[in-house]
Amino acid sequence: MAQPSALHSDRAQRFPLKVPIHFRAAAMPHWSDGKSINISRTGILVRSDELPAASSILDIRVDFPKDVTLECRGTVVRNEESAFAVMIHSCRLRRHEFP
Repeated sequence: MAQPSALHSDRAQRFPLKVPIHFRAAAMPHWSDGKSINISRTGILVRSDELPAASSILDIRVDFPKDVTLECRGTVVRNEESAFAVMIHSCRLRRHEFP
């Protein structure tokens, strides 16, 4: 019998990180709110009342303490009852500089 870890060896490790996030269709002005369920090096699973359409390109923003924001762009790859999964294409950390 195969070991459980061997069954999913091609999947990126998921981290149960539950933080508030903001997302919007790429280049649109309106941001929606959600909360991450888990995050991996390849994607993020988001719980939200608003579910973007599958294949949508999203901008995602996570604000952290100490004036740091994680900005990502990705594609919605799956919708569930009250959550959606995004495959991340690019990310950058941005530190806010205040005078």
